[in-house]
Amino acid sequence: MRETEHPSQVMMDRGPAVAAFLSAGIGSFTLGLLTLLGRYAGFAAPNLYAPVGNLTGKVGIALLAWLVSWVGLHLLWTRRDRSVDLGVIFSIALVLVGFGLLATFVPFLLPR
Repeated sequence: MRETEHPSQVMMDRGPAVAAFLSAGIGSFTLGLLTLLGRYAGFAAPNLYAPVGNLTGKVGIALLAWLVSWVGLHLLWTRRDRSVDLGVIFSIALVLVGFGLLATFVPFLLPR
């Protein structure tokens, strides 16, 4: 890194760590989206454990989305010739996590 460059603008080759950030955002986004779809569009997630209801299916699908995206992005970004902009990916991940959290709590705020 040169002294004149800002740390968030340096292209980094830390693909696996950045893949973990982005996949966490994808998992959060998926859970929020499934919650909204279940509330307003009638999406019925599978019921994996009866006392909890279809929340187990929503969390299971979000977990699967997180795991598949993490493995895929990790494999994509572990190549030595790939550079990843940490600032951009981290910003995208924060937006996805923010939407996921907001979408999880919106059903309590908005009428059906």
